[in-house]
Amino acid sequence: MSKSVLVALGALTLVLACLDERPSVVGPNPPPPSPPPPAAVVSNPVQMVAATSTGLSRSIAVTSDASVAYVALPPGTIPNGGFATISNTRTGSSLPVAMEDGGFDAVPIGAVAGDKLDVNVRLDGGANRFLALVVPLSRRPGVVRTDPPPRKRDVALNTAIVATFSEPIDATSAARIQVLLNGSPVRGSVVLTADGLRADFQPAQQLSPNTDYVLSIPKD
Repeated sequence: MSKSVLVALGALTLVLACLDERPSVVGPNPPPPSPPPPAAVVSNPVQMVAATSTGLSRSIAVTSDASVAYVALPPGTIPNGGFATISNTRTGSSLPVAMEDGGFDAVPIGAVAGDKLDVNVRLDGGANRFLALVVPLSRRPGVVRTDPPPRKRDVALNTAIVATFSEPIDATSAARIQVLLNGSPVRGSVVLTADGLRADFQPAQQLSPNTDYVLSIPKD
């Protein structure tokens, strides 16, 4: 099967080297620093609104007991995690979540701003790891994971290109997601799931082999 290359980026960062007057050091270049490990994500309180005529639900920020907060662990957050339980220490409610690839996609639990959420992760072998989270008053949505993941090689040309978010987004935001080839948009369409948590980019035609693509998701 022919393969292509997919690169998923949330933002482009330029790193500039600067010169000074210190003497140069002879020797091998030091290895680049390791990227920081992924961390748990908890959204601000939101309230689900009835589905629209297009079948898409949306959310609005609220601070009432009818609200929920979305909790997610990006892939690799706890590599040997197998099962998680999210608990709200104020209400006593809890939510079991199966894990995959060291994380889980965003799930809602009843909460208001300031609530403390405990995440108990059962590790392979029987041990536990605990995470303590606080529901913020405000937080921008973010990308929890992409499929294919960043810098993934040998991807099937007919693969779906998926972005999963930390809380529901609306169809207008999803429509701005693009796949780029040499900076130009690839023709295709974006399909948002009914819960607003996942956007699938479907190319209008099969991707080209031996080619780099960029998944572009505007930060705003």
